[in-house]
Amino acid sequence: MSINARKRVQLGLGAIFFALLIVYGGQRLFRSVSVLQMKSDPGFTLYQVRNHVLVSDTPSQDAELALRPLDEVIAIEGQPVTSVYDVPRVFDRIEPDSLFTVSVRRAGRVIQPITLVSRPIPMVNWVISGAARLLVPAVFLVTGLVVFLLKPYDKQALLLALMFGMFIGAIMAIGPSFGGEPSWLVGVMLTINLSSLFLWPVFFHFFLIFPEPSPLLRRAPALEKWLYVPHLISIFPYFATLNLLAGFAPEKLFVFRNQFQVLASLSIVVATTYIAAGLLSLWFNYREATLVSRRKMRVVVAGSIAGFLPMFIEIALAIAFNLQRRDPLLAQWLGIIALFSFPLFPLSFAYAIVRHQVIPVHLILRRGVRYLLVARGFIIIQAIFVFGVLSFLLTGKRLQIIDSFGARADIVVTMAATTMAIALLTFLNQRVMPIIDRRFFREAYDAQQLLADLGMAVRRATTARQVADCAVEKIQQALHVASVAIFLRHDATGDYRCVVVSRFTENTDGSDASRLELPGEGYLCRRLRQSSSTSLIELERPRSWLSSLDAQSGSINAEIERSTLSMLKPALLVPVATKDELIGVVAVGKRMGDLPYSREDRQLLSAISWQLGFAVQNAQLIEDAAEQEKLQHELQIAANVQRRLFPESPPVFDRLDLAGVCLPAQGVGGDYYDFIVLDERKVGIAVADVAGKGISAALLMSTVQASLRIQAPSVNGNLIELVSSMNRLLHSSTDGSSYATFFYAQFDEQTGTLTYVNAGHNPPMLVRARGSAMGRGAAHAGSGLGGVAVEMSKGASGPLEVGDTVIRRLTAGGPMIGAFDNCEYEQQSLQLNEGDILVAYTDGVTEALTHLDEEFGEERLRKLVASSLSLSASELMSRITETVHDWCGDRPLQDDLTLVVMKVRQ
Repeated sequence: MSINARKRVQLGLGAIFFALLIVYGGQRLFRSVSVLQMKSDPGFTLYQVRNHVLVSDTPSQDAELALRPLDEVIAIEGQPVTSVYDVPRVFDRIEPDSLFTVSVRRAGRVIQPITLVSRPIPMVNWVISGAARLLVPAVFLVTGLVVFLLKPYDKQALLLALMFGMFIGAIMAIGPSFGGEPSWLVGVMLTINLSSLFLWPVFFHFFLIFPEPSPLLRRAPALEKWLYVPHLISIFPYFATLNLLAGFAPEKLFVFRNQFQVLASLSIVVATTYIAAGLLSLWFNYREATLVSRRKMRVVVAGSIAGFLPMFIEIALAIAFNLQRRDPLLAQWLGIIALFSFPLFPLSFAYAIVRHQVIPVHLILRRGVRYLLVARGFIIIQAIFVFGVLSFLLTGKRLQIIDSFGARADIVVTMAATTMAIALLTFLNQRVMPIIDRRFFREAYDAQQLLADLGMAVRRATTARQVADCAVEKIQQALHVASVAIFLRHDATGDYRCVVVSRFTENTDGSDASRLELPGEGYLCRRLRQSSSTSLIELERPRSWLSSLDAQSGSINAEIERSTLSMLKPALLVPVATKDELIGVVAVGKRMGDLPYSREDRQLLSAISWQLGFAVQNAQLIEDAAEQEKLQHELQIAANVQRRLFPESPPVFDRLDLAGVCLPAQGVGGDYYDFIVLDERKVGIAVADVAGKGISAALLMSTVQASLRIQAPSVNGNLIELVSSMNRLLHSSTDGSSYATFFYAQFDEQTGTLTYVNAGHNPPMLVRARGSAMGRGAAHAGSGLGGVAVEMSKGASGPLEVGDTVIRRLTAGGPMIGAFDNCEYEQQSLQLNEGDILVAYTDGVTEALTHLDEEFGEERLRKLVASSLSLSASELMSRITETVHDWCGDRPLQDDLTLVVMKVRQ
């Protein structure tokens, strides 16, 4: 059976059940009113077997002395008694403490009339009887009927409605009595009683899935199917037999009860276990629910516990202490408390439905009064139809014809007629309900016009969120669905995040949208990438997508998908896709008419998703362009700020000629150079290359600069302490995730000494003409400094001869700064002479590429510098940068280019 046919059968069966329940409740109301009108009590109770009214109990003292159980009452006060319902009509005229006569037949013969005294009916008994007969059944019946009329297709609502409706029949099914009722009504009552015997497993079933599937059900999904088995092998066989005997062979009822008391006790234990398990499941669900769900469930939990706890206490005391015999007064008061507490159970649900929308009444009200009257009125017409058919068949000459086939043929005909009515109404629902839906609820929509309107709306949208808002509005306008949520792919993670959710969603609102997502590598999105059409999610079917998620219960993605689906409860997932990628997902809830989506509806959703895909792509391009423009503006600002961090011009010294330049590859970069005037005769020279590019590298570069400028003036030539401190600072601020190569040197103009530390940087070049004595004279930096190496003319670094020049690479130092916490460094001192040139650079110079990916290289740089000894510092700097640019040709720089030139004047 398809899901649509199954829902229509479900609607038909539910409608028939509540129609029969209304007839059943009306009969109880009529009988209860006559009982409550009695002015006095006879002092004995009766039951009926066929046309015989027999004494069952004698509570009063005089009745106990004069009457015996199983005495047949023939008349009271001379009025014949042929039904138990004749007694209330007599005692509505007999005042309390008045004498009256009873004629009985005992052991087959009529004895002399017995005179008894009527008893007054205490007000408390009248109140208890009124509550038990009128108040409690009315509360359960009305609550269940309203829930069914509002949400007949919703699984939770249907179980709740059946549970409330079954309470009335289940109470009567425990002690069935059909005496004095017409045969057709016996058939109705018997049908309700047998159906209501399923109350106990339905109670447990409901709380297993309310408001979400319990942890127990998630661990053992088969429990939902097997939970009815204990009922079918214990409660149902015993009480079904009891009811059938009461209807067809009432004379055998007491014999059966006496012979199978063990089954009765077992049934009570099983029923109590079902109720206890349901309440425990409710409590566990409440404990694991979100704060919002807890707020909605709080009244339900309190009402359920308050409604059932007194009953459990009464049952426990009765079993443990035989309370009825030991303390009947306490047992009576416990019964009163349990009776008046019981309505708290349905009333708590009624409050939660109205106050917290546990079942979304506001969605139902949005359907409009006209649809509610027509669609739900059709169910009432079905109930009247069933009642009319039964009344026609089982009255007048038809009843006489039926009775001619046997004493209880009318009951068989009643049940057969009910079965035929179910089949007929199921067929009728399949034909009529879609017509009602199209005519009175779902407004006719012009798909072409709607798509044209959507196209106009999205053309005005400049963001993906605005496009999604337009699509939600059009879907709601055309289909009136309970909820619509749109997920779009997040480029950074590849997951699909909810950007908009309609305000009609039952379990969430717009503020929750940011928490909803579908993993890009999850089961749902992988399936949607393979699907070119709308994909139906049937949440209640065992082979649904949720069942597929159950198979992947250990996956984090599956848990995220389950959480999202539980909050939205969609009926359809519609892929928003282009030719080669899944851009987003539209999750569409159930239609507010509770009927399935038609083929036209699906085609409309597919068209909207197709249009939405291109609109979202276009909006994202616009957003990207705007973001790019914004980024370019921010980069320009950052570049201006960074340029201010570099020296505006090199400082002027008598013996030094200085020049420096930094050309970022992306407007801003991580290269850094600086000249720090320490006093009138000393200057610090720094070059650094921060890992990475762009703004992040520039921010780290500013940290290096700030640290250097703060510490450099106070180190007094101890460059090891300076570099070590900068390393620790950079490591702690970036946790080792970023680092920088760093070269720092101090030149003392008075002594001609250059002291430096190279922390993993490209080795700067110290260039001088051949024959000049490099390092002539003692260096002044060696005294008292740990780890200081003094390099003379021929050190370990090994000078390189290029033409008429000697070039030394300055390599002494240690590892880059920021990568490790504690590092050891060394410094070196060199004696410089007139004409010596220091060239410090970053790898943007030596690693500059041609269009054939050939590097400029350190060797070309050495030759270029060696051939330019006669140039000033600024001229040499310009020549190097121009040569590098010529080398690259039309190819832009791949890395920041930074260069510092220092020349000792002659």
